[in-house]
Amino acid sequence: MRRPDAWLRIRTWFEQALEREGAARDELLETLAATAPDEASLVRRLLVAHERDPGFLDGSAIEVLGDRVAASDVIPEPARLGRYRIERRIGEGGMATVYRAVPDDGTLDRAVAIKVARATAHPRLAAASAAERDILARLSHPHIAHLYDAGLTPDGRPYLVMEYVEGLAITDHCAVRRLDLAARIALLRDVCAAVDYAHRHLVVHRDIKPSNVLVTTDGAVKLLDFGVAKVLDPEGGGGDDVAARTNPALTPAYAAPEQLRRERVTTAADVWGLGVLAYELLTGVRPHRLDGLSAAAAERVICTVIPLAPSLAARRGEQALAHPPSGDLDAVILKALRVEPAARYATAMAFAEDLAAALEGRPVRARAPTASYRAVRFVNRNRASVFAASVAVVALLATTIVAVRQARAARALAARVERERAAADTAGARARRINRFLQDVLATANPSWYVTSREKGPDVTVLRALEHAASRMSRDLADDPETRADIHHTLGDTYAALGRTEEMARHFDSSLAIRERIFRPPHPKIADARYYAWRAATDRGQWDRAYELLQSALAMQRARDEGNNLPYMLETVASSAIRRGEYRRAAALAQESIDLFAARYDSTHPGHIGSEIVLANALLYQGLRDSAAALVARVVVHDRLGI
Repeated sequence: MRRPDAWLRIRTWFEQALEREGAARDELLETLAATAPDEASLVRRLLVAHERDPGFLDGSAIEVLGDRVAASDVIPEPARLGRYRIERRIGEGGMATVYRAVPDDGTLDRAVAIKVARATAHPRLAAASAAERDILARLSHPHIAHLYDAGLTPDGRPYLVMEYVEGLAITDHCAVRRLDLAARIALLRDVCAAVDYAHRHLVVHRDIKPSNVLVTTDGAVKLLDFGVAKVLDPEGGGGDDVAARTNPALTPAYAAPEQLRRERVTTAADVWGLGVLAYELLTGVRPHRLDGLSAAAAERVICTVIPLAPSLAARRGEQALAHPPSGDLDAVILKALRVEPAARYATAMAFAEDLAAALEGRPVRARAPTASYRAVRFVNRNRASVFAASVAVVALLATTIVAVRQARAARALAARVERERAAADTAGARARRINRFLQDVLATANPSWYVTSREKGPDVTVLRALEHAASRMSRDLADDPETRADIHHTLGDTYAALGRTEEMARHFDSSLAIRERIFRPPHPKIADARYYAWRAATDRGQWDRAYELLQSALAMQRARDEGNNLPYMLETVASSAIRRGEYRRAAALAQESIDLFAARYDSTHPGHIGSEIVLANALLYQGLRDSAAALVARVVVHDRLGI
């Protein structure tokens, strides 16, 4: 039992720590931890709460925590609550204690879990309990723990009666059962389904972590603890803006960057939490190492450090999966862990669908939907036949070089006689056709296992031969820069699909440099090259250059709107504007993209739906929650959020 003088010491240490900063504060806390680790832990929690909401600690927070400590020491365990007989304590947190109980009036034939607030009649805890009750009451899903009842203890503390889940945390369940990759992804998809259901009812969980995701003995997933959840719909009890931005009980290791930065929280925060859960479940480690870090240091790490690819983390960690994550699974999980909320998956189900697609070898949304990428996925399922095709490509390259040289010679003789000029034109046309065909073949014959496999053999030799032949063609086509630019562009697409960012960036930059030299702006090919160079600059972290390229690409595409690129560019620029805080401009661009998709396709087109989601985020960041909620609801009604 903690005596009153112990709490006075904690308060004194806390006030002394507030007066210090940086290394001086760390030294003070280390000194305390060496002699009284429990008291040091409480002081650290108070400091974190103060950083998040300084007003919360102006006299009231210390009293709250003191009341909480005192209440836990003097309030006896209840024997019963209402019609429920308490059996034993099964869990304890900072705000509540959870008991296993059974009803003794015959209304239920199963045990229940009763969550009881720990502080007596404190307004914040009472409000939190009421909010959790209201949230759970509106949710009914097989993978979300059900709410049965609610009430007040004799001393005025609120309690909730919920479904009792007999099971393990999802990470422990997978470890004990030694589940393979496919089984783990199946469980993750069930979690995503529960989170997506909550989102479609405009509820954000805000604390997705293994201890809140249990798996029963028969393998059913149950999402627990909506005590810090947030209702997006203001008519459903959404609360004020501060509540939308903060979460007093968040777990830093699983909290999204916008939660740590105390920015407005949307459904994207739960997508981040699902990404962290997936990373840990498939690798055995978390994406960021935060042990021993202060709250400020943890925030800097999460907001600035790009996680190691899960496939590499799995090999370095203690996870022992027969088939660890690789390739597309890396891209899928890292997309869910993008720092910018708008860059993550728009919905939890979109994340779940990409997990399934990656497992089955189908194209995923985390990668650009280029022809070359789709072909790589095909190649992975048809390796033997593609090897034969690759050998044919080498021969085709040699034939093409000879044909180009013949065409050049024919053009040199064209001025002398009409017949020879006609022959040269024919040869030139044939060379261009061969080049176009060659690009198609290159895009459909880039087997990704050439790169990822550690084995040596004819496969690797073929890839090197293709690259060598491409460089020879670049030299031999010195007088045909347009063809060189097109080939650079195709190679950039191919390397993007293979996840080789440096080679991708090099070829996209080369294509842009050539097209800017041979065409006069505005020109659609320059716009296209700048759009892809933007992607390379983004992957390199060159944010200012990326934004400049994107802006100029859109301006040129507007000037000469040829093809179907304009609505996609508008959606991309709108998402980029959200990341830069230009919410009004983002909303205008997203609306323009929506109108173009509707005019050229229809309202069920994936691009149209994606632009609607971007618009909803832009409205939400402007504080127009009614408009954003109405737009999200309209998408939900048409059952299109996961498209």
